[in-house]
Amino acid sequence: MWKIEYWSEYVILFDALSLDKDQKFSGYLNNAEFWFTDAGSDGNIASITLLFRRLLSNVILIYFGVKYLNRIQNFRLPFFLFYLSIIILKVSGDIELPMRIGLGFNTFEMFVAGVVLSETKKTDIYTFCAMFFLIINYGYNWIAPLLSATPETSMFIWDIIH
Repeated sequence: MWKIEYWSEYVILFDALSLDKDQKFSGYLNNAEFWFTDAGSDGNIASITLLFRRLLSNVILIYFGVKYLNRIQNFRLPFFLFYLSIIILKVSGDIELPMRIGLGFNTFEMFVAGVVLSETKKTDIYTFCAMFFLIINYGYNWIAPLLSATPETSMFIWDIIH
């Protein structure tokens, strides 16, 4: 469905846009094959627990989000952009440019989660467990990177200036 070889013709065009190698931001245009291929992929495979948490939270958000599409008119755009991000991220794999677009749309996940968590009535045990899972999952997603940060994995603003 998605063949990287099709993009090889366009890589030449992006390399041609680089006028000067010492110009600011020319690094984005140099070696443009990383944007349209998986050449920059490190081949890391996500853990099964991370995949399970993503799958379950996406299913919960989609299931409860569909219930609110007709009731909350302002909810349609964030919901469909979040849904589009799931599709783009699955199709793109390790290809840089589509993955960045999908991650950009994935910011709407928090809006969808906020509506789902605030509007859902926790009347039965299944709904309560689903909402509790969302809270624990998102709490862990925000706190875990702070606990595992080391000087080797962190970048400071003065590292970028040089």
